Amino acid sequence: MTAQPSTVERILYACEMQRFQDPSIQIGGAKRKYYYIRPVVSRITARGRERGQEVIRLGWCDELNTPRKREAAKQAVMAAINDGRGFAAAQLTLSQIIDQYKRSVLPQLATSTQAKYETHLRNHIGGIATCQLCEITPPLIEEWLGKAEKVGKPGERLGDETRADVLHILSALFEAARRWRMYEGPNPCRDVRLGRRAPARAKVMLDAEQLRRLLDSLSCCAADVGGITGPDVRLIVEVALATGWRVSEILGLRSAALVGDSIEMRGRWHRGDWSEIAKTPAGYRRNVIGPELAAALRARKGDWVFCGTGGTPPDDRDIQQHILRPCAESVGVYHEGFGMHAFRRLYVTLAQAAGASLAEIGKWSGHTSSAMTQRYTMVDEERQREILAGITRRKQ
Repeated sequence: MTAQPSTVERILYACEMQRFQDPSIQIGGAKRKYYYIRPVVSRITARGRERGQEVIRLGWCDELNTPRKREAAKQAVMAAINDGRGFAAAQLTLSQIIDQYKRSVLPQLATSTQAKYETHLRNHIGGIATCQLCEITPPLIEEWLGKAEKVGKPGERLGDETRADVLHILSALFEAARRWRMYEGPNPCRDVRLGRRAPARAKVMLDAEQLRRLLDSLSCCAADVGGITGPDVRLIVEVALATGWRVSEILGLRSAALVGDSIEMRGRWHRGDWSEIAKTPAGYRRNVIGPELAAALRARKGDWVFCGTGGTPPDDRDIQQHILRPCAESVGVYHEGFGMHAFRRLYVTLAQAAGASLAEIGKWSGHTSSAMTQRYTMVDEERQREILAGITRRKQ
């Protein structure tokens, strides 16, 4: 069945087919004369597309004092109007683009990303949804983001990371509108500056002794989360340290993805949702984990490598709350923000210290750019001492 065009698409198509206009320049005004034109203009209203003749001023007569100046002023106005589709598209509201985005793009994203985008579209971006696209400029966005408040917390501004996320989603809306030919202008988000941002949480790297204590604590942990215990979580941590995989990728590991001494990323398990779609195009990859770790994974029976009593993998939030955090606190290595993602950062850092290039680490960890790999890199004090020792030897 052929998809029917939306109301917005029908309006834009009609505007695209309008005739070319070249109205005459007229003089108006009482005390101070001005030049004006009266073209037929298409406007998008709540009732749809409406056309009518409008008076548009070009400028004062004493300023547009030559035929060339008057003609240039007229053509600057008529260029947009004669581009019927572009002129009409600029009048679309952001809410119309959001509606189309929810129907066309959101279903293609990962479940976790869909939930995040839905929240921001509802709680934050809705604040300017009634604005026309032509009204949304970099200054307006900067002022709006600077004043945006947290939902249910009047007077409390959005955090730096949240504002960056909201700007990213707003930019995605404009790029989608350009792709659909519903907007012809530049993406205003590209010129928005959020100012300097402080990191939301300090990224602390575990040293060898701290990591050993944590792994030992997990081995002895008797806490049970739906059939998953401390030793199971230790194995999950070891996979993360060997591959840099995301926790959703590790929990989504199935026995069929064990190939020799390697594992293949074939899907993700995120809080009750299984998807064969990777988080990024670079997410589909194969990582060598060594024969010992591969044997430990292969020894686990069932389709899911990390399967709970319910027949499916557990929720990573339950693992964090009932096993990982208590064990980290018991050995004194817990800090705010510590979780399974810390081992992904640790993998990226240790792999560089071991001599791997950014390009290699990016492919192994599933990053789409070296810039993202650099963001994951933490400061390794032992590596710093090695470098300092080498510099010192050269000075002697």
